[in-house]
Amino acid sequence: MDELNPENGSPSKIVSQSLCSKVKESQLPKILLTDPVAKFLGLKRGQVVKISRKSETAGTYTTYRIAV
Repeated sequence: MDELNPENGSPSKIVSQSLCSKVKESQLPKILLTDPVAKFLGLKRGQVVKISRKSETAGTYTTYRIAV
């Protein structure tokens, strides 16, 4: 994996449902549909994407974003 590019992938519906039971959609960070990564993944409005990045201090940092 390229050090500068995060690993992206759409989580399964089960992960999204369990995530939504813990966090409201309005609390998730947003990713615009015009974002190059959103275009590459073919995201549609309302879909949640998992983004993992390597961090020197935290090891691996994982965040979820909602497409708007």
